[in-house]
Amino acid sequence: MYDIMYRYALTQEGKLVDIINITKENKDNEYICISCGNKLIPKLGNIRIHHFSHFAKNEICSYETYLHKLGKNIFYENYLECIKNNIEYNIEYQFIKECNHYYKKYNKKCIYREEEIFNIQKYFKNIKFQKKDGKFIPDLLLTDENNKNKIFVEIFVTHRVSDEKINSKNRIIEIKLKEEKDVELITTNILSYKDSRVNFYNIQNKYVKNDCEGKCKKVFNVIFLNNSGEIDFDNITLNELENETIIEYYILEENDEYNNDLIKVFAAKCAKKNFPVKNCNICRHHMLDKYKKNKLEPIYCKHLNYVCSSMEAENCDSYVQDYRIINRIKIS
Repeated sequence: MYDIMYRYALTQEGKLVDIINITKENKDNEYICISCGNKLIPKLGNIRIHHFSHFAKNEICSYETYLHKLGKNIFYENYLECIKNNIEYNIEYQFIKECNHYYKKYNKKCIYREEEIFNIQKYFKNIKFQKKDGKFIPDLLLTDENNKNKIFVEIFVTHRVSDEKINSKNRIIEIKLKEEKDVELITTNILSYKDSRVNFYNIQNKYVKNDCEGKCKKVFNVIFLNNSGEIDFDNITLNELENETIIEYYILEENDEYNNDLIKVFAAKCAKKNFPVKNCNICRHHMLDKYKKNKLEPIYCKHLNYVCSSMEAENCDSYVQDYRIINRIKIS
């Protein structure tokens, strides 16, 4: 015996109806199952949650088919309402930006992702239900007024969008439904890449080249020397490197690891340029700590007889720069 409880049904006119809108006045109307097409009856009792149930208790009905058809119906009716009343229906996605403003100075391009919210209802004024488009039949087809630009809307319950459809380069919005309450996402009128139930294909692959005019957004890992002789490490933008307190810097590459070896090479480079650098790695009193394995604190000071960070030299009165160490370090 099957007693599936559905929240939604179709009226005789084919309109979607929510159980929350069923009252004693309209409960005796005819209602049809979205999935199997058989008769449903509203259950408005005081014990169980209100729902539609099949009139014939032995009906075999697929919940997956119900969800799939429900998603299509809700999107269709909601989007039509947006078109009719000029209500925004937005998608939020990411695209890639490239800026070469500082390329000549730092030999770095800023490549980063930005978010964009786009009102698809403004440009896609038509919606068609399972309309064939070439070799494909999307669940829903959005087109502009000239039928030149289009978006496939696919409801994913058990089967994802096929690779063939994705590789066709058609713009696709995929909405994943696991249960009835997921359809509420559709009526929020905002589908975001941040929601794991939403996937965009061939929509967010925009690559924009622009000039930030020195207002950088991408941050880089940078080790730098300031004018007080201190070595520091931070995530900063390229325009922040123009700070007059920074007198030398190194922008880490993707395969660089920030550790004591990197600090040592940078300190030696600064020293060879006669910058006022103080770092335990190039101090006469330093030696590797034989007991600690932390690559960021491997310094043992023979003079003070304790283990410390290589940055301790910045405030150490016993610091003595050792050019034998500096000259042994090869700088590319």
